[in-house]
Amino acid sequence: MDEKEYIANEHKHYELAKALYGLGKFPEALKTFHQANSYGAPQPHILDQIGRTYHQMGEYEKAIETYQKALKIRALPFIYFDLALSYLASGKTAAAIQTFHDCLRRDNKGKHKVYLELAKIYLEQKKMSEAVHYLQEAIQFKVRKYGKDYADAHYLLVFYYLELGDADNARHELKNTLEIEPDFEWDKSLNGLLKLPSGNEVTLNTVF
Repeated sequence: MDEKEYIANEHKHYELAKALYGLGKFPEALKTFHQANSYGAPQPHILDQIGRTYHQMGEYEKAIETYQKALKIRALPFIYFDLALSYLASGKTAAAIQTFHDCLRRDNKGKHKVYLELAKIYLEQKKMSEAVHYLQEAIQFKVRKYGKDYADAHYLLVFYYLELGDADNARHELKNTLEIEPDFEWDKSLNGLLKLPSGNEVTLNTVF
């Protein structure tokens, strides 16, 4: 088999595996990603997809091992990001935080997503000053880089303010969230905490 055939077969299996992954057929996707990775030298982007598939299957240690193999080939920021998520899922929070920072040092496009994940960790740990710091960083980066506000970060600020007992600012941040992204899916069980009407009729126009 010549080089062109290797590349064609790798591409064919890779695209098929992505389609299977998208359909939620993770065991089949995993097998096909491995086939794609069997042509020539291992490719970091394929190893990353194998890691993601292991993650979706709940096999976090295998995911971590696969991401680490990929990083030895090329230290790409999205692989650090995915590795950090698998560390989190396996309960290795300190390793996740360190790996998110490794990602930040290399990423020039998706820092807002990394800041958001760090904020989630600190919110869960009730470390409120760290949480709000990273939420502000997330918002500022997205505005500066893409000229758009960040609905997900404003939504997490709802929980930040609720934790502080500040329902007024929590409602304000929900308003900001819906102004940025009117179809944003938010937890309607917050209605009571935010003193909003019950049910699904709560919208930007009917409440704020």
